[in-house]
Amino acid sequence: MKKILALLIAFFSINSFAQSSISLFSGTTTNVLAPNSVTQLNVGSFKNRKFDIDLKNTSATRNLYTVTRYDVLLNSGAIAYYCFGGSCYGAITIISPPMSLGAGKRSSDTTLVDPLAEFFMLTTDLDEGAVVGKSIVKYTFKNVAVAADSVQVTLTYNGTIGFTNIEKSLSSFDVYPNPANTEIFLNVTSTKNEKTKVVVINSLGSQVKEKDVTLLEGKNSIDVDLSNLPSGIYFARIGNNNDASTRKFVIK
Repeated sequence: MKKILALLIAFFSINSFAQSSISLFSGTTTNVLAPNSVTQLNVGSFKNRKFDIDLKNTSATRNLYTVTRYDVLLNSGAIAYYCFGGSCYGAITIISPPMSLGAGKRSSDTTLVDPLAEFFMLTTDLDEGAVVGKSIVKYTFKNVAVAADSVQVTLTYNGTIGFTNIEKSLSSFDVYPNPANTEIFLNVTSTKNEKTKVVVINSLGSQVKEKDVTLLEGKNSIDVDLSNLPSGIYFARIGNNNDASTRKFVIK
């Protein structure tokens, strides 16, 4: 009987934590953004596209929330950044500082009587490069106190959510170290053996490095020499022509 009671307590405890305190809306409207939803946007050459997402704390207590940006795929020359909680962050900032949000409050509740109000919704930005292409950026809202209390949404620019062949074959792709100095390593986990190409692109969209590589099924580490490149924002792309996946990094 005690074992059954313990199992019941654990079951209800798990379900109580699984209840999310996060609801998302498209801007200040009542249009709800469902968890794991995909919003498709278009942006022209050298143009900026903003999209506002309002966060509501549906719980009965004040909570701290962060926003994490994941650049799943960035078109050559495209840069993603955002504002949240009253501050704006450049492309390097992936995780925002926590924002305090009262019970039942929306992050857009910046009343006119209180110009110093702490509630500000997420404003996403994407600056497109010289040539229009597909970018995929994910944003995850998290309750700092409860790891399981999180909601993620995806924004796609100039294309659908469908992933390219190279993205399907890569189960992970990271750049290390970031910021870099004279060298980076592309840590790639591939689902198959494949010949492909690695290129490095600067913030103006110009290709500054190229390297032919052979990916083996499993984990791969690819080194790229950066010793002749100046400081700035760069993009490491693996793939062939438009069938490629991209990660942003910085040379300090």
